[in-house]
Amino acid sequence: MFARKISLMIALSIAALTLTSTASATTIATYTDLASWTAATSLLTSMNFEDGSLANSAVQFSELGGGLNAIAVIDTTISQYWNYGTFKAAGVTFHSIPLPSIHVHLSSPANSFAFNVFSSGSNGQTFGVNVNGTSFYTIATGLPNAGPSFFGFTSGTTVSDIDLTIPGGVLDTMAFVDNFRTGTALVTAPPADQTPEAATFLLIGSGLIGLMGLRKQIMKNKSALQVTPALSAC
Repeated sequence: MFARKISLMIALSIAALTLTSTASATTIATYTDLASWTAATSLLTSMNFEDGSLANSAVQFSELGGGLNAIAVIDTTISQYWNYGTFKAAGVTFHSIPLPSIHVHLSSPANSFAFNVFSSGSNGQTFGVNVNGTSFYTIATGLPNAGPSFFGFTSGTTVSDIDLTIPGGVLDTMAFVDNFRTGTALVTAPPADQTPEAATFLLIGSGLIGLMGLRKQIMKNKSALQVTPALSAC
């Protein structure tokens, strides 16, 4: 009976720890600099808009709702308010409410992507990033001489749609995105700015509880075996 209990507890503990490893590999991570994202990713595609195109075989940029001007590739060097040292970038002017979104569709879904964002007309706006319509993140932008902001993302599941907007933004603000990249996330140690999913903590706890229960049962059985010979000798 004891052997069966031990076998069951070992099996449950191994299963929980195995699932924990799997969950760790699928944990979403965000990155604030290119070097960290590059270290966690195998690059697939890159777009810097210098050819004037908003699409390639893997990625298409468009605008969703709100704006009077359609998204376009803009030469940012023609204005000091747009010039973040990025040359050409995809941009849209927020002329009306609801504010438009820069919509990115990945015809070749990837589990890793990254890009730069910046704004003008009302500098220092905060971008919202909606991934697959379910996960929402924010990116703060600064003045032109501060350079564009970076956002990187990796996950164990693939991404097909990304929407960038400026929630609560000021009208006539221009939103820009540049240096868009996609890649394959590498299974490596979590980066410093990674936020584990709740399921990861749950599975880790399950595995540890199982191992603690196993240790307690072994110690209890060991004590019983030490007492039995003494009783039989009386």
